[in-house]
Amino acid sequence: MNDLEAIRTRIARRAYRGEMTEAELRQLQKVALEANLQYGMDMTLLEDDPDAFGGVTNSYGMFSGVRSLFVVAGWTNEPNLQERAGYAGERVVLEATKLGLGTCWVGGTYNRERVLASVQPGHTLVAVITVGHVKEAPGLLEKTVGRVGADKRKTTEEMMQADGTPPAWFTAGVEAATYAPSNEGRQPVRFAWKGGVATAAVPDDNELQRVELGIAKLHFEIAAAGRFAYGNGAAFTPAE
Repeated sequence: MNDLEAIRTRIARRAYRGEMTEAELRQLQKVALEANLQYGMDMTLLEDDPDAFGGVTNSYGMFSGVRSLFVVAGWTNEPNLQERAGYAGERVVLEATKLGLGTCWVGGTYNRERVLASVQPGHTLVAVITVGHVKEAPGLLEKTVGRVGADKRKTTEEMMQADGTPPAWFTAGVEAATYAPSNEGRQPVRFAWKGGVATAAVPDDNELQRVELGIAKLHFEIAAAGRFAYGNGAAFTPAE
């Protein structure tokens, strides 16, 4: 499975079962380290700690069987912390998907004190990402929640604004971004093509939307081949 296949395959999973193998845990640690180096983050893998969730539920979905999760944190004084978190966190999500594991971005339904104990001084906790083995087919609750997200998923046309006909790589990038996970399927990121330049922006530019901006930018970059600058409304540079 390549990155694009992982983008299209990944769905949020909330019901986990069993423990991961030592080899799987080591591979996930390696992936987190590589993402940390690439995006300037300090993600860690909290292994086999069922108390990190403790049966907590929220209005959008219930988690069960969670034993391991990525703690997504970074330097507090980093101006693009949330966007970098989106990039780095989604990178480990895609790599976990390639390993056949389930994942889910989580903003607040976890034992915060327990998770904060693994965050280094001078760093800020942004989110956590559950990870682990799941049943091949989602359960009833997961299907219900998944349908809600799928029903809200924007089309390529809804997520782009273009002056004239954009190049094929731009449309391919936006199409990949339509698969980006987003809080309750809202998908606020919009991609623009104007004057021969591609940009990505969110309307409210709050912390949550900045995380989602990083996630969507990563999806776009994988499909379009190139790199965005950091920041709301920043431009994309295609690979040569």
